[in-house]
Amino acid sequence: MDNNQKIPMKNYLTLLILVVSAAAFYQIPYLRWTFYDGMMELSGLNNTQFGLTMSVYGTVSMILYLPGGIIADKISSRILVPVSLIVTGAAGLILMTGPGFGVQMVSYILLAAAGTLTFWAALNKAVRNLDGGDGSRMFGLLEGGAVWRRRLFPRFFWLFSVCVPVRWAVSKRFWAVMPR
Repeated sequence: MDNNQKIPMKNYLTLLILVVSAAAFYQIPYLRWTFYDGMMELSGLNNTQFGLTMSVYGTVSMILYLPGGIIADKISSRILVPVSLIVTGAAGLILMTGPGFGVQMVSYILLAAAGTLTFWAALNKAVRNLDGGDGSRMFGLLEGGAVWRRRLFPRFFWLFSVCVPVRWAVSKRFWAVMPR
């Protein structure tokens, strides 16, 4: 696409949705670094078990990186991105219940598969296709969105911690009052 051609406004809206999706998507596996003690208390895992879940996440992500590109070439991003977000949401909901070690391992494997196998390559393909050319303008905006994401999401977590005390939100006391 020529640099002088206009990009339709719906493409910018699509890009905004992708930026927000990526922001939400990659926060879930790494919440443990912010709420380490609370999540350990909730799940009842020890440091070794808690570390192994993240090791499995990283290993599975690394293994699935290449097949993810192949899958993104064969299946539409319009299918892969929503499926990835649904799987990630389901795994996040499971992790919120404070499951034991085995269920957490399965949840982190699902997060890795959804993130690397289906989401990452589909995200790049979708962004590349938004401006019809090499995607350089949209990739620049995607990275700019990532900068804003890194600036704004911590403020959302701060706001959440002001409204709901974090130690209470990630403790068994909070989930004990939730209907089952």
